[in-house]
Amino acid sequence: MQVSHTRAAVSAAFDDANLIAHAGLVPVMRLAERYGLPRLVRENVRLTGTKNGAGASAYAKVTGIVGGMAAGADSIDDLDVLRHGAMSAVFEGVRAPSTLGTFLRSFTHGHALQLHAVHRRFLGELAAHTPLLPGSGEKAFIDVDSTHKRVYGRTKQGGEYGRFKGIRTLHPLLATICTPASRPVIATVRMRRGKAADSRGAPKFISETLATAVEAGCTGMRILRSFCRGGVCAGSGQIVQVESQVPQECRESADLLLDIDPVCSAGLGLGDRGKELADLTDFVEKDLWRVAGICDQQ
Repeated sequence: MQVSHTRAAVSAAFDDANLIAHAGLVPVMRLAERYGLPRLVRENVRLTGTKNGAGASAYAKVTGIVGGMAAGADSIDDLDVLRHGAMSAVFEGVRAPSTLGTFLRSFTHGHALQLHAVHRRFLGELAAHTPLLPGSGEKAFIDVDSTHKRVYGRTKQGGEYGRFKGIRTLHPLLATICTPASRPVIATVRMRRGKAADSRGAPKFISETLATAVEAGCTGMRILRSFCRGGVCAGSGQIVQVESQVPQECRESADLLLDIDPVCSAGLGLGDRGKELADLTDFVEKDLWRVAGICDQQ
C-alpha cells in the first residue's frame, strides 16, 4: 500500500465546529483568571497614543497571546490556533493574529517593563496559591544567564551579528528560580540587542531577579549563580554586592573571602584570587552562604 497523493497536494486542518483540539487550555486559562492575570494587565499595561486602537483591550490580547503560546504557538500566525474548531464555544473575545501582531509591534521598552511588572506579581500569586515552588521558604536556587536567540531578516529590531559568525541573534538575559523539589520557573527576562556584552545591565537585572524571588515566596536561603565574570562587571564600573551569613566555624576563611568583594563580590570571575573563588564556590555548594543580594552601580 502506498499514498496516492504527493505531499504538496495533501493538507491537514482541524476545523470541525463540534470538536476542540486543546481542551487542556480551559483549566489553564481558568487558573490565569482566578489569580488575576486579566486584572493585573488592566492595572499595569497602558498603551497610549498608539495608532488604529492597537492598545485597546490589552487584557484580552495579552491573555490571548498567553493562551496561544500554551497551545503551542511560536509565531504570530500560529495564534490562529485559538480560532480553530469549537474554540469559540469555550472562549470569547479571541482576536485575530493580525490584531495581536499590531498590538505587539506597538510596544516600546516602557511597555515591556509594564508587562514585566505583571509577570512578577502574577508569579507571586501563583506561588502563593499553588505548589509552583515547593520548599521555597527553606531553599531556592536562582540562576542568571545570557542566551542567544537566532532571528531572521535585516530589519528585525535588535537582531545583529554577535558571538556567532554569520548568524543574527538577540542576546537576552534570562533568570530562573527553582527549589530541590521543583522545576525551574522563569523569573525575569530582559531583551538585548545581539551585540550586547554579557555584563550589560547585569547588576540591575540581578537586583530585579532577587526582588522577584522574594515576592514569589523565596524567603529562606537563596543561592545565586550568575553568568557574568566579576572582573567584567568591575571593568565596566559595576559591582555586584552579595551579603552573606557564614557559620562560626567558617568565620576565619570567610574573612579572607569577603576581602575580595571589590573585585568580585559574588565569587564570579578568575584571576590571582582563583583559590579564594574556588573556596567561595565550595561554600555556596555546601549551603553555608545565605544570599541576600543587593545590586547597584559604583
